[in-house]
Amino acid sequence: MADDKGLYQDEAIVLTVKDWQWQDRIAMLLTKEKGKLPVLAFGAKRMRQSWNAQLQPLSCLRVSVKLGTRMAVLRAAERIGSLHLPDEALEVMAYGAVMAEATAALLPDEEPHPAVFDLLAAAVPALVARNPRLIALTYLIQMLRLCGYEPDYERCALCQQPVAGKAFRLEPLQGGVVCGACEAGVPAEPETVDLLMRLSQLSFAAEEKFTVRGKQLLEAERFIYRFLQLQMDKPLQSLRFLQQLGQTLLKG
Repeated sequence: MADDKGLYQDEAIVLTVKDWQWQDRIAMLLTKEKGKLPVLAFGAKRMRQSWNAQLQPLSCLRVSVKLGTRMAVLRAAERIGSLHLPDEALEVMAYGAVMAEATAALLPDEEPHPAVFDLLAAAVPALVARNPRLIALTYLIQMLRLCGYEPDYERCALCQQPVAGKAFRLEPLQGGVVCGACEAGVPAEPETVDLLMRLSQLSFAAEEKFTVRGKQLLEAERFIYRFLQLQMDKPLQSLRFLQQLGQTLLKG
């Protein structure tokens, strides 16, 4: 929506921020109406500049942007509400970075995707209030589906036969499950697929209580993160921070 000064105004969620020249930054925003939008924030590295505090990953903002032929320029930014990722909660920040990087990688520039915006807006407060590991996994599963990359857990990717009641493996490269008749190997636990399917329907607004075994959670994470990176066609750099915190998502 444009105001009388020709500025585009919208709600936005900060995905990534990088330094640009001496005092400036480039922020990748996910806006509600225009989708993913890179903006140049002049002077954002100066400590007295309020944008230095506003432009943090997964901050929810009301922004005013001057659209241009080369790159949009951020004119104003105001945080919506008081929610932000706490600096001292390293695990929350790490999982939030994975969510933001994956969103920035999968969505094309300036193509509206309101369903993803609403999903991320709902996931951010849940990330802070609940188990960040489960919330991040849930968000990635649902975001992949909204972007058209949902794995198939019911039929073998090679022979197309139902795998119910059979041994099968989770194969990221094949985009879902592969039955034991088509490819031998260590079978996945059926409970892992049950978990993946349950998280695909989980609402961030309703707090559900259920028990998750560590083995099936790790198996689900490894599959989703590898599957995600195949769709991105590049590694998730933010996973390195998780590994430094002692996580084992891509080990083994």
